[in-house]
Amino acid sequence: MRLRWLATAGLLFILAGVVALYFLQRQSPVPANRSTNSVANSANPTTPAAPQPTQLTFLTPELGQVERPAYVGPATCAQCHQKIHQTFSSTKHPRTLRDVRAEDMPDGFAASKNKFITRDSRIEFTLLRDENRFYQVAHDKSRSHDVTRSTMDLVLGAGGVGDDVFISWHDDGLMRELPIAWLYPTSEWATSHFDPNSSGDFARALTTRCVECHSTWVEHVPGTLNQYHREGRILGVTCEACHGPGGEHVQYHTANPQQTAGKHIVLPSHLERERKIEVCTQCHSNAIKHLGPAFSYRPGQRLDEHYKSLTASNTADDHVANQITYLRQSKCFINDSSMTCITCHNPHKASTAQTASASCLKCHQPDACLDRPNLPTQVRDDCSGCHMPSYLKININFQTQSDDYVPPLRRTEHRVAPYQYAKQEVLLKHYSQQTTAEAIAEATKLRQALVDHFQSEAARCRQDYRFLGAVAALREVVRLNDTPETRAQLQQAVQLQADLSKLATDAQRYLMENNSAAARATYQRLLSIKPDDSNALGRMGTEYARHGDRENAIKHWILVAKHDPNDAYGLGMLAWQAFLEGRFPEALDFYRKAEAIEPRQAKMKYQIGLVYTRMKNLPAAIDRFKQALEIEPQHAEALQAVVLASLDAGTAKDALPYAEHIVRLTGSQDPESLIMLARVYQAAGHPQPALTALRLALPLARTQATELVSTIEQQITALEAVR
Repeated sequence: MRLRWLATAGLLFILAGVVALYFLQRQSPVPANRSTNSVANSANPTTPAAPQPTQLTFLTPELGQVERPAYVGPATCAQCHQKIHQTFSSTKHPRTLRDVRAEDMPDGFAASKNKFITRDSRIEFTLLRDENRFYQVAHDKSRSHDVTRSTMDLVLGAGGVGDDVFISWHDDGLMRELPIAWLYPTSEWATSHFDPNSSGDFARALTTRCVECHSTWVEHVPGTLNQYHREGRILGVTCEACHGPGGEHVQYHTANPQQTAGKHIVLPSHLERERKIEVCTQCHSNAIKHLGPAFSYRPGQRLDEHYKSLTASNTADDHVANQITYLRQSKCFINDSSMTCITCHNPHKASTAQTASASCLKCHQPDACLDRPNLPTQVRDDCSGCHMPSYLKININFQTQSDDYVPPLRRTEHRVAPYQYAKQEVLLKHYSQQTTAEAIAEATKLRQALVDHFQSEAARCRQDYRFLGAVAALREVVRLNDTPETRAQLQQAVQLQADLSKLATDAQRYLMENNSAAARATYQRLLSIKPDDSNALGRMGTEYARHGDRENAIKHWILVAKHDPNDAYGLGMLAWQAFLEGRFPEALDFYRKAEAIEPRQAKMKYQIGLVYTRMKNLPAAIDRFKQALEIEPQHAEALQAVVLASLDAGTAKDALPYAEHIVRLTGSQDPESLIMLARVYQAAGHPQPALTALRLALPLARTQATELVSTIEQQITALEAVR
């Protein structure tokens, strides 16, 4: 699509109409009015065209270029640190993202296991192996011709423990997470909760935060959701994820082999407490939302300068792993200023249950446990069993052929404290191994107490509309007391969560089909079950706004932030409503609150720039447009806005990189972009490049936009006259 330039005279009001549509439903760049401002207003239209140059010589570097850090890879580290490398290689970290290898794949590709029929019977998957290549074949029976074969290129997961998820890395650089997954605890195929209304291979984008926490370095293409370069990749969490890029370190010690103290490398053990902890919590926390570019954090830096953490009140709402939040609530952590993650975990060695209890004994004498005399001798040293119980990691779950919301992993509770139910679990395991009548009776009593505990937890979750948490609690009930009655309770909870998911998916499909009435009715049904669903509240508010019901729109948008402090949608829409109504200071206030939740969203930076533009604060507007382009260099609206605002502010030099970037994006084949670039060149004091841009634009205009030919010829003549 050709980029058409907005007339500066009408910039503000035209942009408002463009952005209203842009905010509600992101579109490709929207054509706007052609520029009516000429470099010269009069010239001889019959002047013959000057010789056509072949290309422009750009004056500024290309936007969005990434400088690769001096990573060397674990094989280089192993040359000097063989022992540590050997033990570290046995941990899960190096395997978190890896190339597909035949010897490392599950046995589910055998003919007896390689079919998976989803719970939506229209869709099925076949898993194929062709020598050392592996494929997912998706077949949507509602579209008989829709069969998609996707290569499994990468494996995301530690392998052999919980789940392995498979990544397809396309030739265009896009990393996409295939829906199919292998669950090791039950040795079966499963799927993530993909959108059955989509098509193709039903994959979803593998976002930068996922790649960051599962690899040491993969170059991300700025402004894209999931495009990456293959060159120089270092998959898995390896040495430099914790010690920083090692290039300078290797160079120094190669030149100075007599030096034994590590130079030019981060030694986490030498860092202050918080920075040491953050080496681990760059991934083992809810630090999810970027404040800067992907892969910009380095060990030893403040983590909160690179990421904003989600707010979560329970484990089901954690993003993936959030051990640090709960560790900070522990008396052990609060009362010991030296305690960090590596107090209990040796990052270079695999952990076991024995090392967990041994870690406790580093600080606590056995007799410090006041309950110790009351416990059977065999369990007295199981510190972590009573004080750090395991729980189902329900926030990561899959759909199997016979079940749904299945968590393949248990997570260790990191809020170190006495837990009555955990003590009961330890004792139940002990007495269940005994055959005496007393032991059997005690086990029966303990089992019932635990069932009552998890039944109560499920009831609390249902009361708070935390239906996924209820599923987890009822799975514990079935584990302890597997009866038709408890299985029915679990199935009811699973079905309720599945119904909510389907309602959300259906509502989104109706919106895409422009069926507003059906979308509203579906969201209303969803909210009748889960009235605190922020996504449904936000979209319902927008649907009310579409139909002129301002009061209900605002009411629903306000509820979004109330029920989910991590969701900026409602605040963003309140800001936009204030902007449309000319309440610019109020719009800025809402945007600032939304920006605190979503600190690195190009769309929002651009919209804040529009507010400043309407307030006639061009420097602030330009700054916001530039911020948007730092995040998303191909953001068409921000590119147009920053060029025109810079010209209006009399700072053409600021506009130059962005005007050149637009011409780069169009391959120097859009006459209007070239005309605008010529205008910027001239205003910035570069008449010769301006003339070159116009001469490039002229033949393009003759075939694409003949109405521009006369204007271009006049501008060329005017520039040639003053050379």
